[in-house]
Amino acid sequence: MRYRLLAIVALLMQFCVSLSAYADDTDKHTQNYIRQRIDTIYSYHHKINLDSAFCSDQYRDLMRQAVDQMAEDDILLDYDHWINAQDYSKDFSAHAASVNNLTDSTAVVKVAVHNFDKDGEIVLSMHYEHDDWFVDDFLPSDSVEEGEKDYFIRTVCTVLSKRLMLNDHAFNDNPMTKYAYVDIDGDGYNEIWLRSTDDKLGAFVSVAANARLLIIERYPQKVSFYPGAIVVSGPCGFGCNTVNAVTVVNSRKGHNIQYIKTNPLEMDAAIHEYFYDGHHISSANGRKRLQHIMQEKLRPTPVWHDFKLEE
Repeated sequence: MRYRLLAIVALLMQFCVSLSAYADDTDKHTQNYIRQRIDTIYSYHHKINLDSAFCSDQYRDLMRQAVDQMAEDDILLDYDHWINAQDYSKDFSAHAASVNNLTDSTAVVKVAVHNFDKDGEIVLSMHYEHDDWFVDDFLPSDSVEEGEKDYFIRTVCTVLSKRLMLNDHAFNDNPMTKYAYVDIDGDGYNEIWLRSTDDKLGAFVSVAANARLLIIERYPQKVSFYPGAIVVSGPCGFGCNTVNAVTVVNSRKGHNIQYIKTNPLEMDAAIHEYFYDGHHISSANGRKRLQHIMQEKLRPTPVWHDFKLEE
């Protein structure tokens, strides 16, 4: 037992030394540095939990949410994504073969692996955070299948859609079948836009930390985007129109400002009401808050991905 403890301590010391081996003035945005970073990561394969140590915050967050939504006997990944296999041989080796598409915060690395006398390739999407490079996704080498983050998102979307169906009969009659990424607040962490096949129902969800509903859209209401905000506007019933705005800060729901205009048949004049986080506010205050949000309209072009609800 003593020797095992000493071996673990030695390994941890080696790990810490390797992480601090670079001087503060090292240029970490070079292909050479990223290659060394990848080689260092793979030197710890099967020695420590690589996911915890070297995957990005967003990747680990989405993986955790996907695992949380699965049944006890379900398996999220039935292989070791670091080697794209279920086991490794004594002659296993890996090294960074190329670094592509390098920007200030992203890069794509192709890793050459040798396992059980066969050569293979692992494609890693990298993200720069916490003053270093971390694996943000495991991508298919053929660029046809989805990456693991898309798979995690699809798993989470399936569960979110079922929750909407339980809480709102309209979603039960017209379930969500597709999703798109929309970074509403521009923080680099995508929110999810769920929609039905006919685009008559939709929901925006924040998946940071834990999935939360931001706002719902119902045809013929229209969706508009502004910096850090989603606005859903249009009819809300007979003689009723609404402008419903939700702000998003750090990928979480900020505030909700809603304007409702009703035209009761028994009254000559329309009724104008404003609400802030569910509380009634003055018209002047409400107009000011909406005008502050709805200044610069954005026009994102979402790319839709299909998913199918499992029985």
